[in-house]
Amino acid sequence: MNSLRGAAEAIARQAIDAVRPGPAVSAALQRRPVSGPVRVLGAGKAAAAMAAAVESVCGDQVRGGLVVVKDGHGLPLQRIECVEASHPVPDARSLAAGERMRSTVSGMADDETLLFLLSGGASALMDVLPDGFDLSDLQTVTRALLAAGCDIGDVNVVRKHLSRLKGGQLALACRRPVRLLVLNDVMSNDLTLVGSGPLVGDPSTRQQAATLLSKVGLSRYEPYLTETPKPGDPRLPETELNNVGDNGHLKQAARIAATKTGFQPLNGGFPIDGEAVEAAIELAGMAIYLRELVSDPQKLSDDLRAMRLSADLSKLLPACFVAGGETTVTLRGTGRGGRCTEMALGFAMAAAGREGLLFLAAASDGTDGPTDAAGGFADGTTVARAQALGLSVDEALANNDSYTLLEKLGDLYRTGPTLTNVNDLYLVLIARPGSFHI
Repeated sequence: MNSLRGAAEAIARQAIDAVRPGPAVSAALQRRPVSGPVRVLGAGKAAAAMAAAVESVCGDQVRGGLVVVKDGHGLPLQRIECVEASHPVPDARSLAAGERMRSTVSGMADDETLLFLLSGGASALMDVLPDGFDLSDLQTVTRALLAAGCDIGDVNVVRKHLSRLKGGQLALACRRPVRLLVLNDVMSNDLTLVGSGPLVGDPSTRQQAATLLSKVGLSRYEPYLTETPKPGDPRLPETELNNVGDNGHLKQAARIAATKTGFQPLNGGFPIDGEAVEAAIELAGMAIYLRELVSDPQKLSDDLRAMRLSADLSKLLPACFVAGGETTVTLRGTGRGGRCTEMALGFAMAAAGREGLLFLAAASDGTDGPTDAAGGFADGTTVARAQALGLSVDEALANNDSYTLLEKLGDLYRTGPTLTNVNDLYLVLIARPGSFHI
């Protein structure tokens, strides 16, 4: 009898391998080569791997440059300097990198092309701040927005307007055409949100940022908000946008991997967002309902019968429901965890006592919030196994301590830094009771 956990790991591994930045960047540059000398800048968790691909394809065309990545995500490069900074809360290195970015684009030679490599995490890794607004202020604002459970779109609206780099402001300093390669970690595929859009016009407004600051009790920072250049601003240089990878690619690769692993892939085409626990409970509910339909077709709703699915249900299992997105966590406690480990515990509560279900929530970059895990597993035995050790899932969630509980159960999913970043992957494996072990 096969293992559901082993199958989930195999599917996730193949999916993440399919969205690694090196092949994606190489393919983009081979489809449309860059002519003449190239100056390379970049920021984000995948920026080093993207830069390595540029060096491989462009060779001596590369006149140098700088990429900044999250701690532990650096790589040795030949022509491009790679530095590290703090994520998700910026530090002094983030400000130093931002100043270097701005000075580099304003000092480029006339014959050079700027190639900018942007991936998720860039917002925290580089910045130039308004006068009178310092690093401690930026850290306070960032922590407050994250703790309040604001989604990445809202966080980036504030970041853009408390910066002299983001929201198209780096482009203003450039004054030349830009080629932008993006490994996209925004579910809407809105490239103005990736890395807070340093090289594209910003549709958000100063007033929107002020409203969000007020929401988290930080209106005192409103005087430091700047206005950003808007799409179509004639001061902005021409920017060619290339989306080289996103969550859609990740999910498609997972569906292909599920088929190879012997599971019928089920497409969760909608993005998963909102509070982590609530999203996981909804996923568990869908999985439980599907399992019940297979075991008792009489439970089919009129709509499902009208779609004539009953004839195919006997062939549906084992199945793998594939979804993607990025949830949020509102901090209430002092424990350790991230959005994916919180989702695992939410699923565990909803699926408690049920056989044939396994859930894996995994951050594609290999780091779930401020932890060393990519995410976690959950199944119908998670709650009972925790209770046998004297642990409470409810208490762990109340204290935002999902990492600690899953670590004690041996249910963390660890990959190490993957050097890519295209949001999260959620897999729900569904099998008939007794056909697989967990």
